[in-house]
Amino acid sequence: MSAPILPSAITDLSDTLSRLPGIGPKLAARLAVYLAVKGVRTRDELIAGLGDVAESIQVCSQCANLSESPLCAICLDEGRDRSSVLVVETVLDLYQIEKAAIYKGLYLVLGGLISPVNGVGVADLNIDLLWDMLAKYECKEVIIGFNNNVEGDATAMYISGQVGERFPGIKTSRLARGLGAGISLEYIDPSSLQGAFQNRSSVSN
Repeated sequence: MSAPILPSAITDLSDTLSRLPGIGPKLAARLAVYLAVKGVRTRDELIAGLGDVAESIQVCSQCANLSESPLCAICLDEGRDRSSVLVVETVLDLYQIEKAAIYKGLYLVLGGLISPVNGVGVADLNIDLLWDMLAKYECKEVIIGFNNNVEGDATAMYISGQVGERFPGIKTSRLARGLGAGISLEYIDPSSLQGAFQNRSSVSN
């Protein structure tokens, strides 16, 4: 049996890196070798950063945003408009909208979309947090901010139907279709996001 070309520590690191979003096997191998040979300072900073994340970052108990305390800065902000809740798929979607400074209400990070093909059901999502928020605050509108794809449409319809049954006085709307099919909110520019908010439409429930 021939000896492995790379030390096992490098291949193990490469395998771990390849499981990160957007990193394939070739890029993972390049990164692993770089961190071992040239990126010593980066490697040390990465190790320290991962330790800080593990020790200090938690999930907001109200909206599932990332936080350094039980409630995130957005939920703690008394100046936020508590009459609306924007439901997004990921924390990165939330950050993108916050960066655009076009929305001042509350959020709910769902943590995924309903996708039977991928084994993701309602029980796998943070949907119960939404019901808690709607019961706690005098909300007038639930805004659905999902990508325009099959999973986004199915999840939007489910949430709309449930809001109609549980909280019949609350309006459900969805960001305008001008976002484009298959385009992630994470990559939308602020002006397009603003148009999507201004032109959001009601969802029948």
